[in-house]
Amino acid sequence: MAKKAKKTVKARKVATKRKLTPAKRVAKNKVVKVKPAKSMRTAAKVSKPKRKLSKSSKGPVTSTKSTGRKVSKPNPRVKKQKTNISTLRIIGAGVGRTGTHSLKLALEHLGLGPCHHMEEVIKNPPVNVPIWAAAVEGKPDWEAAYKGYNSAVDWPTAAFWRELAEAYPKAKVILTVRSAESWYNSFSQTIFALVGSRDKAPPPMQPLLDMAIGVIKKTGFGGKSSQTDLMKAFDDHVIAVKASIPPDRLLVFEVKEGWEPLCKFLGLPVPSMAFPATNKKEEFWERFK
Repeated sequence: MAKKAKKTVKARKVATKRKLTPAKRVAKNKVVKVKPAKSMRTAAKVSKPKRKLSKSSKGPVTSTKSTGRKVSKPNPRVKKQKTNISTLRIIGAGVGRTGTHSLKLALEHLGLGPCHHMEEVIKNPPVNVPIWAAAVEGKPDWEAAYKGYNSAVDWPTAAFWRELAEAYPKAKVILTVRSAESWYNSFSQTIFALVGSRDKAPPPMQPLLDMAIGVIKKTGFGGKSSQTDLMKAFDDHVIAVKASIPPDRLLVFEVKEGWEPLCKFLGLPVPSMAFPATNKKEEFWERFK
């Protein structure tokens, strides 16, 4: 009987041990915490995607989101480069002595300036003359020529109206005109007289006059000196522009018409001030003193 009782007690102790959880075991009246197996700890860890930032200062910073895709972000350490691309909105196809200086001032008043004019070339010949001399030779750099300008009138622009109309397809074209006879009377006493005295001009001024002569020849006035020939060349120029530029893109304009046709063509309100009237013969010669 005693042996049977010992076996029963031993069996009960074994059964009790089996019912205990793996985390706790009773031994000598002490509770011992049992660490989970290494494999269990590894499984319990949840991997989280790490955000990686590029430290390169030469490109965009990229971040990896939970989608696994790389998203470009602007790097604050990289300076955005400035671009100076000229965008002409108005191309003047009218030659000198057709009211081009008055048109220049009118366009600037309407908010379409700065407006390029031969006057701008004269202000800084060492920089501007080589640019236009190269254009005459068939090597134009329109970005350099019109940097900072929104419109352009007068020579030298008028000599390149075809090329410019193609280079700036969204620009509108304004052809300033007057009667061929009145134009000749003004031209012969100003521009024509000036370039005709090229050999007597001071040496620093001669490159400017050489460029002007080349521009005038390119427009179709080369080798012409008589009134009849020059007047015909003027009329031919007007006809060529009218035939080449679509009517909805072209305004044939006499400055004596004032603001109305110009503002209608440009879709702008008519100013209250009088239309500019400048660059008389006396003003022309004043520039070269």
